[in-house]
Amino acid sequence: MAEHLFPKTSRLLKRREYLTLQQKGQVFYGKHIIIQWRKNLVSRPRIGITITKKFGKAHARNRFKRLVREAFRLTIKPPLGIDFVVLPRKGFESFSLSILLLEVSKFFTSVQLSVLPQPPK
Repeated sequence: MAEHLFPKTSRLLKRREYLTLQQKGQVFYGKHIIIQWRKNLVSRPRIGITITKKFGKAHARNRFKRLVREAFRLTIKPPLGIDFVVLPRKGFESFSLSILLLEVSKFFTSVQLSVLPQPPK
């Protein structure tokens, strides 16, 4: 059971971490989610999830957070040292874990391509 948890070391906890990511990070726009991300110095991934009340009642917002955590658990690569914040887009209520997994895997593909050093020409 413990391997399915997100410990505090794997989460963004402070407001300044979210603000730094928002100001200095890069953005991935998916069909159902927006992911703000930035390389970090702790060499492990850390996640933050932000969803406001305009996206619905508490049960809908909690479902979104559960789906996002599960999608990142299933697709994350441990040596990848980035911070990211996940935000929903309109219509998130209708998507499932499989749709979210596709978007998260696209995100990781794009991040790995941009983080890896380019070979000299």
